Amino acid sequence: MVKRSELCQIGWSLLAAMFSGRYENQFEYDKDGNVFVDHPASVMMPLMGWLTASRDWPPDAQFPDTAIPTCIEGLWASTTKFAGLESLVHPQPIMFSNVRGDLKISELKGWVVALCKPWHQATTSADFRLPGVSHDSAALIGVRLTGSDELTTAAIGRLDIITSERNSNRHHNGIYWNFRCDEFISFTRTPLEPWCAQSGWQNCPSDRWQHWPLRNLAPLPYEKVLMLPTVPVHIE
Repeated sequence: MVKRSELCQIGWSLLAAMFSGRYENQFEYDKDGNVFVDHPASVMMPLMGWLTASRDWPPDAQFPDTAIPTCIEGLWASTTKFAGLESLVHPQPIMFSNVRGDLKISELKGWVVALCKPWHQATTSADFRLPGVSHDSAALIGVRLTGSDELTTAAIGRLDIITSERNSNRHHNGIYWNFRCDEFISFTRTPLEPWCAQSGWQNCPSDRWQHWPLRNLAPLPYEKVLMLPTVPVHIE
């Protein structure tokens, strides 16, 4: 059982409006008079726990964080957005410039895995056109050992910039980006020379740049990962 006061404590949220008393005749009820909520318990229980923790949180402190299993992150994001609570429930995404390494996915607060494929498996530019995702949204792309929680290398860029096909490097967010449709994405610390772009990832200096292949290659024990922010983030 959840008290109405807990559901309404974030006064400007849609959740509070729903249970304000103005929409009682629009709810579905069970035989005991309880309101039927058409969302799975795996999402609603953490949300109710978050509301309870928020009720008892010091008034001058940030709202509490909530650990959500990876398997329901997408559903959690859509449910909290529907309730009008996404700006409070989801922390502001961690941002960085330049190429970074050894990043634990579980510690990248504010980001959710949107795509994960074997490193050698073909990826098309259509994979970056995701429903409901703005073309100028920030995106984090990286590489990890298969099944690992750690990105061996990663970079953040704006989707429309990092997926714009070009024959030269584009400097953006401290990184040189190069995109060849259905061939590769590269994100490098220094400009990518033409010979390096043509020769393949294994033959290029790995400490100078990183390569995210889009076409089929020989199997390797790596996965390419695309992550998106849980709240809108736009970068120049």
